[in-house]
Amino acid sequence: MAVNPSDRLPRALDSTNLAKEWPKWKQQFNIFMMATGKINEGEESKIATFLWLIGDHGLEIYNTLFPNNGDMNTMFGGQTSKKAPTSATSEQKADEAAAAATTSIAKRSITLNDVISAFNTYCIPRKNLAVEAFKFNMIEQKENQPFAEFETMLRTQMAFCEFECEKCHASYANRMLRDRLIIGIHDKTLQLKLLDAKDEPLKNVVEMCKTHEAASKHKQLFQKHDAHNVNSVELHTGNKDVASIERSETRKVSCYNCGQPFNGSHRRYCPAKDVTCSSCGRRGHFKKFCKAPKNNNHTGTSGESTRAYDGSKQKNDKNVHMIAWSESGNVDNDKSVVMENVRALHRFCDSNYRVNSNSTREGSNYTWTKKYRVQDCSVEFKLDTGADVNCIPMRVVAALNLPLLNEQSFNVVDYNNNNIKIHGQVCLTCVDEETNTSHSAKFLVVDNSLQPILGLETCIEFGLLKRVASLQSFPLDRETFIQSNVDLFQGLGNLPGTCTIVLKEDATPSLHYKKRIPISLHNRLKEELKAMETQGIISTVDYPTDWVNNMQIVEKPNGSLRICLDPKPLNACIKREHFLIPKSEDLVSRMAG
Repeated sequence: MAVNPSDRLPRALDSTNLAKEWPKWKQQFNIFMMATGKINEGEESKIATFLWLIGDHGLEIYNTLFPNNGDMNTMFGGQTSKKAPTSATSEQKADEAAAAATTSIAKRSITLNDVISAFNTYCIPRKNLAVEAFKFNMIEQKENQPFAEFETMLRTQMAFCEFECEKCHASYANRMLRDRLIIGIHDKTLQLKLLDAKDEPLKNVVEMCKTHEAASKHKQLFQKHDAHNVNSVELHTGNKDVASIERSETRKVSCYNCGQPFNGSHRRYCPAKDVTCSSCGRRGHFKKFCKAPKNNNHTGTSGESTRAYDGSKQKNDKNVHMIAWSESGNVDNDKSVVMENVRALHRFCDSNYRVNSNSTREGSNYTWTKKYRVQDCSVEFKLDTGADVNCIPMRVVAALNLPLLNEQSFNVVDYNNNNIKIHGQVCLTCVDEETNTSHSAKFLVVDNSLQPILGLETCIEFGLLKRVASLQSFPLDRETFIQSNVDLFQGLGNLPGTCTIVLKEDATPSLHYKKRIPISLHNRLKEELKAMETQGIISTVDYPTDWVNNMQIVEKPNGSLRICLDPKPLNACIKREHFLIPKSEDLVSRMAG
């Protein structure tokens, strides 16, 4: 049968690695012979086809293995050359086994099976099973390597290992392949799952690995689909009171609390979740990613200050005033204290963040104020328990036409240690219109538009504040606590009531006779038992009884004895009373009524 040029011919034998390439080429040749029908032709035609397809290097190997059969006539039983065939070819490239096979084949007409057998002997060297097994055990799945490829590598190498019993020739290749799949798998989570499972066969292990690989790919697909949009918030000055929001959908975002790459489950496992920021004091983010605005020198512009003093209501604004003064001009002096309008910022994007603003939420009682009549004008003062001095704006002093007292210079700093300009002092007589009483106090005149403030000392002097209760701190040392609670540490303590122990109906009494006690402990043991009887812990039993328990004696480091009872058989015969142990929340709720 003529070969069609359009037939898919096997490629020539690659001489790079004959041991690896020859089995594959032989398989392709057999498939070609079956597909083209040449398997049914004569030996001469089959060998000719073999030599035609194997290539130049394969033909050289054939000439080496069959030096006297290069002529087609002698190949199939024709006249041979005058020189008789010898085994001199063993000195050439073929090894001894191939030479012996060649010598025997040369004496008769060769067949295709003889040629293939000689090529098997020549191309496949003698195996070292220990080396092949070592190569098999060194195969591990690489990162991002498909499981099917990893399994194929193991099965290919396993073919060279000949995993079979020497006595019964039973194959244990599946067992070795299963163990190597579990040991060499790259995913440690899957490996732990396989180790926790029972002694699964190879089929189940392969199925579990393929299922896990498919599930991992699906999970990555879901995570890409569930990508979140993160809003970027910025604070603007001037007339912009609301932070602008910028959406980013295409760029890869990071967590705005810790800086790590953001994904769907990151919020639950964020490392900054329980961290307190050292900048703003809030929990949930690192200082590097703090979004709280940093206050500047709050001397304030006239426009912004006037708006804040006029009482413009701003939503979600809270203010705490802290004012102090220093007699020296050194800002870093220990007596230097701060004066600042401290904002309690909310972490909402629509909140209005302002500085030097006295506005509060409508209807709230967060700010305490008091009106006094000064120079026939009603002035509203803010009560601030965190201020050490009184403060009044320069524009209020100018409106009341009050003289300034420059008796002493002051240095006032705000919360961020920024200098606040002081024009001097004024002495005001404040008349309470409700009680018709008057009080005098000195005020620092500041260069901003804050609401007039009464400090802590002045509030107490005017009778506006009164300490209702105070907490006393006690030293936490052990001796002081014991001395103040002597009654709790004397005696054993007795609970009211009588406890009745009920035995089971089928209880069998147990007798354990007394163990011998060292003579050196007799006197001390008697004294300890007598003391326990005096305290009402034990009582003397001078009559026959069905239950006798062991007594254990332990000597303490201070020389005294600890006497313990071992009623193990008795405990097994006691009827238990099962109660639910209350939690602390239950006890607190009962105490609260």
